[in-house]
Amino acid sequence: MRFIASLFKFLKFAFIALALLVVVLIYRTLDYTLSLNSVDKTPTLPLEYPSAAQRLAGGLKYKTISHQKIEDRDVQPFLNFHQYLKETFPLVHQNLQLTKINELSLLYLWKSGDKKVKPNSQPNNKPIVIMGHFDVVPVDPSTLSDWSFPPFDGVVNDGIIWGRGVLDDKSAVLAILESTEYLLAQGFKPNRDIYLFFGHDEEIGGEQGAAMAAKYLAEKGVQLEYVLDEGGFVTQGMMPGFELPLAVIGVAEKGYVSVKLSVQSEGGHSSVPPKNTSIGIVSQAIVNLENSPFAPRLVTSTEKMLTTIGQHMSFGKRLVFANLWLFRPFLIDQLTQSKLTNATIRTTMAATVFNAGDKENALPINASAIVNLRLLPGDSVEQVTAHINQAINDMRVKVEVIRGGEATPISSTQSVFYKQLSQIIDQVSPEQGLVVVPNLMVGGTDSKHFIDLAENVYRFNGVKINPESFSGFHGTNEYLSVKEYQRAINFYYQILKLNQ
Repeated sequence: MRFIASLFKFLKFAFIALALLVVVLIYRTLDYTLSLNSVDKTPTLPLEYPSAAQRLAGGLKYKTISHQKIEDRDVQPFLNFHQYLKETFPLVHQNLQLTKINELSLLYLWKSGDKKVKPNSQPNNKPIVIMGHFDVVPVDPSTLSDWSFPPFDGVVNDGIIWGRGVLDDKSAVLAILESTEYLLAQGFKPNRDIYLFFGHDEEIGGEQGAAMAAKYLAEKGVQLEYVLDEGGFVTQGMMPGFELPLAVIGVAEKGYVSVKLSVQSEGGHSSVPPKNTSIGIVSQAIVNLENSPFAPRLVTSTEKMLTTIGQHMSFGKRLVFANLWLFRPFLIDQLTQSKLTNATIRTTMAATVFNAGDKENALPINASAIVNLRLLPGDSVEQVTAHINQAINDMRVKVEVIRGGEATPISSTQSVFYKQLSQIIDQVSPEQGLVVVPNLMVGGTDSKHFIDLAENVYRFNGVKINPESFSGFHGTNEYLSVKEYQRAINFYYQILKLNQ
């Protein structure tokens, strides 16, 4: 009887505890809903946007291609593109000071109209950098027939601008210049120095462009209030279970590391092979890595993005996001199911290059592979290298870091500019109910080279993309609507107007 009484007492307390838990979960979920604010939309600039679209299309005709091997670059299209910009935006080139970085990248200085303002004299008057890049990735010759219009013809057809680089990233470069040209025509003078930087080698890391531009500014003693680069977009229908328009601002980007795995063996005739060939050893090393992924975790920017989005979801999903203290493991497990969301919560590894053998009946002496990693903030190059060695666990495999860079710091979502940026994105977007969130970029930008010059670095392009247009990045049929290009011009205009 005493046992039954004790069991009854335990069940009673368990029931009460469960009931309290349910009450807490429901209360937190109901309190978690975020109402959408109504934002007054800004009028568009009185520009001839079809003409602006043609100017952008003209810039797409130049084959400013970045090849992985710098010696394969054809310099002349880059120089021709410079001349095109000079002819297309005369006021910019008459009023701004142009410095060429390594001959091919462009750094414009728009001097403050207030002679009393000295660089770095006050936090609110420190210079800023607004940037983009005009180099593009090559087009796979085998895909040329799949393009609606030839990738370097720069065609505007039925309200759509077609061509390699129209999204990544010449639309940003030309939109910045369009808005600057317009402001100059209106007699606008900024209250701080504004640098416009356009890189020529972002697609291969920016070491000769953005990195040298940042070094140039550092040597001049310049410290920046903020940097705005490419990266985020307005999206809709790309986040499962979330139907509202969503603007993602990149507040950090993952690190980039390439590791070479190599094995050297005796070689010989394939008729008398050893137990493990050099190819087999490297292959097994890759399999071991794929079976030893890095542990997933939510960094602050990703958690902020997800919890903000969660406030606008159905009750069941809000229940999860409002109570991450309980459901965090469940949420992380769900995020690992998609390769896109999985990349935001862990350091990723992917074997991308394999080299071995040159004859079908000869054992290769040397075999190697390159594994590319994208580092989550908080994971260092040293830590991931140790993880790789431990996962492979084979002394025959040499592990060598051939290129590496840490993840960038996470910029604040509480800064004055982040709040201004969020508001401008909403104001220039025709969509109602836009939700603006911070985002961890899984790819890289030129802005990483400026992190020592500015505490706050943000990444946003000013246009809206969908799954179809997103596939054009580094792919086939890259396009942007004239309407979206109009949004980009107005976005950069409002950003520049902040400095008055």
